[in-house]
Amino acid sequence: MLDVTDALTHRGRVRVLDIILMEGEVNISHLARKAGMDHNATSGHVDSLVELGLVRERRVGRERVIMPCVSSVEIRFEKRQGMRVTVQ
Repeated sequence: MLDVTDALTHRGRVRVLDIILMEGEVNISHLARKAGMDHNATSGHVDSLVELGLVRERRVGRERVIMPCVSSVEIRFEKRQGMRVTVQ
């Protein structure tokens, strides 16, 4: 099982989450194009974000539509305390 800190240290996953937060609702193909990744890598990142509860998906026919479950994610690096992630 992933934890939020581990999930958000992967550059590709952060890029995918950022696009979803900015666009609100997006299908996997559009998300992959926008992120500059192949479909399988994008799908894997989305699966991880769904597992963490940061995004959710619904199916429209064969299409996976992804939407955020949070309004913002803040990542801070603090001296002596390390990385802190705040999800709203």
